[in-house]
Formats: sequence, C-alpha cells, structure tokens
Amino acid sequence: MNYPALPEPGTETAEALVARLGNRFEDTLREVVGEDLSRPYVLLDHPDHPNVGDSAIYLGEVLALERIFGRPPVYVCKFSTDWEEIRASVPDDAVIFLHGGGNFGDIWEFYQIFREKVFQQFSQHRIIHLPQSIHYGNVERIAQTAKAIACARRLTLLLRDEPSMALAAEHFDCDLRLCPDAAFAIGTLPRPAPPQVDLLLMLRDDKESTGPRFDASRLSPRFAASYIVDDWGADASNVYKSATWMARTLALRTGRLSDLGRPARQVAYYRALAQLRLDHGLAKLARGRFIITDRLHVHIMSSLMGIPHAFTDNSYGKIARLSAAFGSCWQGATRATDLDAALAAAEVALARQDAEAGTQAKSA
Repeated sequence: MNYPALPEPGTETAEALVARLGNRFEDTLREVVGEDLSRPYVLLDHPDHPNVGDSAIYLGEVLALERIFGRPPVYVCKFSTDWEEIRASVPDDAVIFLHGGGNFGDIWEFYQIFREKVFQQFSQHRIIHLPQSIHYGNVERIAQTAKAIACARRLTLLLRDEPSMALAAEHFDCDLRLCPDAAFAIGTLPRPAPPQVDLLLMLRDDKESTGPRFDASRLSPRFAASYIVDDWGADASNVYKSATWMARTLALRTGRLSDLGRPARQVAYYRALAQLRLDHGLAKLARGRFIITDRLHVHIMSSLMGIPHAFTDNSYGKIARLSAAFGSCWQGATRATDLDAALAAAEVALARQDAEAGTQAKSA
C-alpha cells in the first residue's frame, strides 16, 4: 500500500494528523485481515494496569476491529489469565490479535513471555500482533524471540517505527508491516475541562525514564506559580466496580441472551475498564494549557484533543521513532531535544496564545 509523503513538521492541523494516522492504522489492519473477516477473532493481553497509554491503545484497537469485523471479539484476556482458560476459549478457526504498545523486547519481560507462548501454543492460528515498538537491551534475548516466532506459521507483526522494522527484518521470519499506533483510531476528542495551569509536565517515573525527577528550579518566573508535575499515577477510585456496572448495564440494555454470557460480559468489562482509564487520563491532561512530556501516549492523547505540547523521549527513543515514521509534529506539537528546549517551546507557544487571545478580545 502506497502512502503520500509525510507533511512538513508544523504544517498539519491536529484534526488532519489524527484522521491521517487513524485511517492508515485501519487501512493497514483491513489489508492484513484480508479474507479472514468471516472468522471469529480474539484479542489477547488486555492491559489491566493504570498506565493510561495502554488503555488508549486498547480502546483504539477495539474500535477499529469492531468497525472492520462488524462485531466485537468473542474472547479477551489478560497476560496473567490461566492458560487452560485461554486454550479452551480461543476457537480453532479464530484470528488471534495481540495487544500492541511498546513492550516488545526485554524491558517488560512478563509481557514478552506471554506473547512468545501465544506464538508457540497457537502455531496453527492466524496471528496478528497489533502495532509495537521493539527494544532489546540484551541482544542474546532476540534469539529466544526468533525461535518462538518460527513456531507461528501465519504471523504478522505490525511495527510502529523503522528501527523496529529493521531489527525484525534481520531476525524474525514473519510478515512485517509499518503501522501507526492504534490509539489514533479513537479519533479526535474534545477537551473534557478547561485548563487549570499554564504548564503541565507529564514525566515518566519508571524504568523508561531518561533522568532524575524534575527539579522545579529550572522553571522560569512565568511558570513558577502555574505548573503541575505529574505522571499517570494510580487508577481513579472504584474503577473496577464502575467497569463491572457499565458492562452489566450494557448487556441488559441490548436484550440479547448472548450478551449475558461470561465471554461477552468479559469483553464488555475490559472495554469499559479501558474507557474509564482513558477518561481519567484525558482529565489529567486537560489541566494544562501547554504540556511537556516524555510519554508517547501523552503526545498522542494531547494530539487527539488538540492540546499544544512538546515531547522529549523515553529511554530508547520510541517517541521520536514513531514521530519520524509518521510525521506526528502537527502545528501545536514540538519535538524537543531535551527538557530545556521543551520549556523554551512552552514559553513561545503560550506567548503566542496570549497574543492571539488579546487580539480576539480587542476585536470583540
């Protein structure tokens, strides 16, 4: 499939970016699915944790798959689900989709072990791994993955950047496609609330962080009284109870007996859980007039809402790699080399916003 050249950085609106990459994700998925549309499908490795980015990915996957197949998956599960249940729940003719993200490699080993077991346990199935970034700290670990992939006779890996494509092409014997992150399939979203501060810094505090915790002394006087430093943090209160209630309510409203069964209720529950976590994350991001981040999905979710922001990178460069592959620097998004450059971009952007607001006030 041929695509037009990427737009020049800063020339595209947020709406155009989201539509372009959401459509490209879905077009790629349709092409890969091909003649398997009549088959049942399953979605494995639901991200049941507070990292909102993974819930954004999951929701984008679910929305796109339902548009393509015209129906929800027949089964979903977490990586920690009992394998007897998984084997009993995946139909013999099912297409298996594996949740995408940025944990393909040896940084988050438990997810890697799960997907490699899927390759081995379901070697005869059609398997489509939704868009991932690949990173290995230990190159010897790549051979173990290659051995598992060799078991999967009909595997497609969708990958979010060119370095991941190059690594996979060198080591893995399977179908490879370059594909944007699934979260773009959510589409544009309204800001859920007006901003509270000028500057919101959403910075990682985990093993993908690039440095020590943020030092507020680096802020200029402009931001000193109007900033928040945060990360995704914990879930909103009662998220599991709320998701259970939402899933049950939906099943009762449809009036279909099939929606009352355990597999269908589980599909609805995991979707509700992802939606609640996404809503929690969107509310966090809405607090800032301008956002600085080293998280890929703060960059993507800010783009969905059209919130101006600057992004640096995580420990192995997955944000810059995706941005280079698909041109994600729209008119309000700036790729910054470091935090100081991001703060400078914030100063410029907010000064421009203030000037525009002043001009509009005078003309009103």
